[in-house]
Amino acid sequence: MMALLVTALAVGMAGAVGALARYALAEWVAPRWKHAFPLATLIINIAGAFALAFLFAASGRLFAAHAQLALQTQTRAILGTGFLGGFTTFSTLSAETHTLIRRKHHALAWLNVGGSLLVGVLAVVAGLALGNVL
Repeated sequence: MMALLVTALAVGMAGAVGALARYALAEWVAPRWKHAFPLATLIINIAGAFALAFLFAASGRLFAAHAQLALQTQTRAILGTGFLGGFTTFSTLSAETHTLIRRKHHALAWLNVGGSLLVGVLAVVAGLALGNVL
C-alpha cells in the first residue's frame, strides 16, 4: 500500500513538472511564431508521442532483460503517465482547432488535426524503432 502511495505521489509530481515544461515551451515558441497556426501545441504533442513510444520500447527491453517488472511499471507510470501526461495536451489541440474554425481558418484547422495525427503516428513509429534499437 505504501509503495502505491509513493508511486501515485511521484506520478502527480512528475505531471506537474510536465505541465510546467509544456507551459515553458509554449511560451518560448509563441513569440517566435506570430502566425495563426498553433505550432507550440503541435511540437509538444509530437515530442510527447515520440518520447512515450521511446520510453515504452526502451524500458520494456531494458527492464525485461533484468527481470525488474516493478521498476519498469514505476518508470512508465512516473515518466509516461506523469511527466508526459502533463506535458502533452489533447484539450489544447481541441480548443485551438475550435478557435481556428471559429475564425474561419478551416484549412489551418484541418492541417492542425491531420498534421497532429499523421506526424504523431510517425513520431510513435520512430520512437518505438529507436527505443528497440538502443
